[in-house]
Amino acid sequence: MERLSETLALLATAVRENAPALLPSLAPSSTRTLSVSEVCERLSCGPTFVRALIAAKKLKAVRLGRSVRVRESDLAEYLTRVAR
Repeated sequence: MERLSETLALLATAVRENAPALLPSLAPSSTRTLSVSEVCERLSCGPTFVRALIAAKKLKAVRLGRSVRVRESDLAEYLTRVAR
C-alpha cells in the first residue's frame, strides 16, 4: 500500500510539472461558435434554411445539449465552397 502511495505521489508531481505542456493539446478549439439565429443573421436567411443545411450535412454543426452550434470556421468553409 505504501508503494502505491509513493507511485501516485510521483505521478501527481509529474502531471503538475508537465501540465502546461499538456493543456493546449487537451483544450477544445478556441474557435467561436454561433447559434442558428446568429448564422441566420450572417447569411440573411431563416432558421429553417440553416437547419436544412445542417441536416443535409452541407454545414457542419455541433449539438450541445438541446442547442445546435456552428463553428465560425465551419461557416467560413461552407461559404467558400458555395462561392466557387
